[in-house]
Amino acid sequence: MPTYFVSPPDRPEWAEDPRAFAAALSEHWPSAEVREAAEDSTMALYFELADALGALDRDGQAVNVDGEVEVAANVAAWWRARVPDAVDLIFYDEGYSADVPVEPGADGDAVASAYLAAASA
Repeated sequence: MPTYFVSPPDRPEWAEDPRAFAAALSEHWPSAEVREAAEDSTMALYFELADALGALDRDGQAVNVDGEVEVAANVAAWWRARVPDAVDLIFYDEGYSADVPVEPGADGDAVASAYLAAASA
């Protein structure tokens, strides 16, 4: 499965709280399984959705999703709604073959479509 990421293009002072992230994820996707990562991991927590695996990094500034682009883009749009509007986010793949902004109010379909267009250009 491909891996996609959503993160700020730089290092803002803001960071996601892992406990709040886990609670919100479980509320949005009730069947999600969330578990804390080991202390020595670069990740704060891991999550499993019906059709994807993901993680929040220990810094609280990046989410990765192993799954189809549409699923990853939906996670990116969901997380965008949690991140302050002043913090820029981009969506990209593991090989960084393309990146697109995830604007406040974006939906998953728009993020996926923009990414696919940029990746095929």
